[in-house]
Amino acid sequence: MPYGGGSTLTDPRVHWFKPEHWARITHFHIFGQMYILQQQFGSLFSGSHLGALIPNVSKITLTLRYTDWWNWESNAPIAPLARTQFFPLPRVGLPDSVTTMVVQFESREGKLSELNAAVAEMFVPGGTPFKGVNAVWQWHRRDGRALSVKGSCAEGDGVRTWKWDGPTSLGDGQKYRHHGEGETMVYVVKEVTWQLDAEQGPAAGVVDPSE
Repeated sequence: MPYGGGSTLTDPRVHWFKPEHWARITHFHIFGQMYILQQQFGSLFSGSHLGALIPNVSKITLTLRYTDWWNWESNAPIAPLARTQFFPLPRVGLPDSVTTMVVQFESREGKLSELNAAVAEMFVPGGTPFKGVNAVWQWHRRDGRALSVKGSCAEGDGVRTWKWDGPTSLGDGQKYRHHGEGETMVYVVKEVTWQLDAEQGPAAGVVDPSE
């Protein structure tokens, strides 16, 4: 469903849903550009938006496609992934029912080393009460509980990677030098999973996005 500006749900089909239909949704999948996510993602689940419509969602997947990154057209570096390039996670209030958050970071194979470095940032200890993980990379629920990355950042232990062949020309037919001369190129996706912390400390720095 498209999300733009002050209206979260703009597809008329959402009005067909009754409360019992929304209550059956346990997994919500979001696709969005970093610019829009940085500006609006903090309020996506607040007030009368999705937080009130999906009371039983336990898992959220966020997919950042290659063309969702900042300045992909100019082949801008994606690492380090500063907070200003992603968005400040402490300001995102996930629904209280969420226990798993998955983010899929997609880029082209030529930027794999940068993508690896960006993902590795999320596993650097930060000395917080939550098992020593870095609070910058914690998701927070509206009840103050936190979700942290799990594993060691090794393949199959905190990170899952896959590749696929896709087009070098995207939508408008424009060609980009950093995409090569062929008709296709290899895309790579790295998936990181956050899970609800069993041991909770004080939820310092959590901001209610509705305020």
